[in-house]
Amino acid sequence: MAYSTLNHAEIAEKIDYIAYSQAFHLEFDFPDYIDRHWKEIPNIAHYNKAEENKQGVRRYWNTENAAQGKRVVLAGQASATLQDDQFGFLQWILNTGRKPTRIDYAVDVLHSKFTPQVVRRHLLAGEAVTHARSKLRNGELIEDGDTQYIGRKKSETYTKVYDKRAEQKVDFQWTRVETTYQGERALPSLREYCICKSTRPLIKRHIDFPKWRDWLQIMSRDVVEFSIPQRETATRAWLLGQVAKAIAKELYRDEDHLLWFDLQNAVKAELDRLAEK
Repeated sequence: MAYSTLNHAEIAEKIDYIAYSQAFHLEFDFPDYIDRHWKEIPNIAHYNKAEENKQGVRRYWNTENAAQGKRVVLAGQASATLQDDQFGFLQWILNTGRKPTRIDYAVDVLHSKFTPQVVRRHLLAGEAVTHARSKLRNGELIEDGDTQYIGRKKSETYTKVYDKRAEQKVDFQWTRVETTYQGERALPSLREYCICKSTRPLIKRHIDFPKWRDWLQIMSRDVVEFSIPQRETATRAWLLGQVAKAIAKELYRDEDHLLWFDLQNAVKAELDRLAEK
């Protein structure tokens, strides 16, 4: 029997990044589950205005160049906060005439020996089926982590296999396979996803290992829900108990919801200070 990296593995699907554009004359309207309170943030190239809500949804526009249109981005945690509303939100993008510009379709493999290095070995063995012109380019190292790219970031479709354990600093193996569809390929990919309701066909469309048993299992087995275990400490219990209650009371009194943003900024500033030590 062939060696397997998937003993006791958990597998889950995820859409980790959603971005779309719309005509400048269209209002920034959203479904009801998107928070309506916005705070100004630093802008990015091609846009002179930018705002973010407390869910992490960001919107950009240019008051001096209407042809640039408007842009909305839900990256990482912002996309995750949609939870059960995420699929409906993607359908809403299609049904309201917005134009998706980038979507990241992912599969997470946890508690296994499936790693970027293992994927690289199968790539080097010539087992991959892919149209990517640069299928063996290695990516960035994140401390002890590793990233394997299939294709280039500037391409309209590329895949990366990377070590989420190092990125998230957890104590169990966590590898993500993530395929990005951007530019003109974002819209057809979203249409396909709304039909099949699975990230796996979109990943396999770009990269596949038809003779690798573990890969076939990852791309075909049932999806399971998972959560990252949290280490319970006295400080964490105090924060989630007494401090959370006190903050909630202040937020309830804060009609402008500015306290939420001030708290986020204060925590981010402290994290930056700790990272510099």
